[in-house]
Amino acid sequence: MLYTVYTTKESACNMQARINVNVTKKQNLIHHFMYGQFIEFLGRCIDKGIFHPGSPLSDKNGFRQDVLEKAKGPQPPLLRFPGGTMVKLYHWMEGIGAKEERKRQSNRIWGGVIDHAFGTNEFIQYCREIGAEPFIIVNMTTGTAEEAYQLGRILQRNGRHLLCQSAQKPWFRGTA
Repeated sequence: MLYTVYTTKESACNMQARINVNVTKKQNLIHHFMYGQFIEFLGRCIDKGIFHPGSPLSDKNGFRQDVLEKAKGPQPPLLRFPGGTMVKLYHWMEGIGAKEERKRQSNRIWGGVIDHAFGTNEFIQYCREIGAEPFIIVNMTTGTAEEAYQLGRILQRNGRHLLCQSAQKPWFRGTA
């Protein structure tokens, strides 16, 4: 089936526009990653939202099970962290290693303090829980090219991408 739409607009050039739409021909597929989601430290999205250690609703990792089940529902193929404007402040290295040693930082975008209890490690674990591929954003506003390089170097150890669901090795938990 072919639809043709004609529009004529009187102008100095007296131009005519034409659009052909063929609804039976598949031209290009939209990659499923286009339907991904993002999370950031805004309101209760992360803190006391998906991550609430000590809550009776949370598992041993601090993930709220009620929220986790809802997040699995839409089957997001990809989850981006941090999302939104927080990318200007987040440094992936501050979210790895022992939680008690992680640096606290002022959230200059939304207010409050980010303690990095939910950091890079927890993000990757959360992605595995909901079946999404992790998409870590590299901070190129207050971060450096060296920081981005270090993340890439860690993720490509032994020629394998350590974040992929199919990766047999666990995500890096040490220090860069």
